Amino acid sequence: MRLLLNKKYFFLKPIVKKNLIRIGNKSDGGYVIDKSCLKRANSLISFGVGDDWSFEEQCLKINNKINIKIYDHTVDITFFFNNFFRRLRRFITFRNKLSSLTNTFKIFENYLKLKKFVNKNNLEYFPYKVTNVKLSKNEIDIDKIISKDDQKIILKCDIEGDEYKIIDKILKFSKKIEMIIIEFHWPEKNFKKFKKIINKLKKEYDIFHLHINNNSNYIKSKLPDFIEFTFLKKHRINKYKHRKYLPIKNFDYPNNPAIDDFEIYFK
Repeated sequence: MRLLLNKKYFFLKPIVKKNLIRIGNKSDGGYVIDKSCLKRANSLISFGVGDDWSFEEQCLKINNKINIKIYDHTVDITFFFNNFFRRLRRFITFRNKLSSLTNTFKIFENYLKLKKFVNKNNLEYFPYKVTNVKLSKNEIDIDKIISKDDQKIILKCDIEGDEYKIIDKILKFSKKIEMIIIEFHWPEKNFKKFKKIINKLKKEYDIFHLHINNNSNYIKSKLPDFIEFTFLKKHRINKYKHRKYLPIKNFDYPNNPAIDDFEIYFK
């Protein structure tokens, strides 16, 4: 799928950066980052892992001293029981198929696998939803997540649209956060807000990679629904040459292997 982006979208042009590495699966869950940043980082904070923590696992292999904190309210025993009983009621009243009910056990299986990974590697896992203001007991705001011990942080964020709400809180800790990996959802629908947020981030960071999740809906010459970005602190980038074409061969792979990846041209 070929996507031609005009001047309206030139603020998204990534900087050409050497020393890149892909971490995580060669599909959904993998990201292109700066290898040097990973090696010197002492904290990786992940907002949202779902059923794939290959990124966190490979980060540990390259930097076994990195401290990892994972936040995801959807990989939790309480989330499983809530889903199970809701779908059970719908099944009993003939509003759901049996397959919908049995699929909830995948949540439980995923929870057990994540707990095993966390315990094996002595990581920290918290079943909370990350937000800008805590409104319920299963939520946590960023002020409570980033501690004084967290330095040289890599922040990974995939929280299904809630990223717009927490950017200002993230930027409060820009002196500590060296690299941000973040997926933005529905940027065209939220274009004014999206552009404002990107420009805020670019005061402290530069975009050195972006990739379109090919599960996105596609409208010609518009931004697709889901875009993954990697930002790095400005002082870590020396030369300012921009990429005119993506994806990057041998680094980028389709999120959904059954569908062609997006080709991006800045024209």
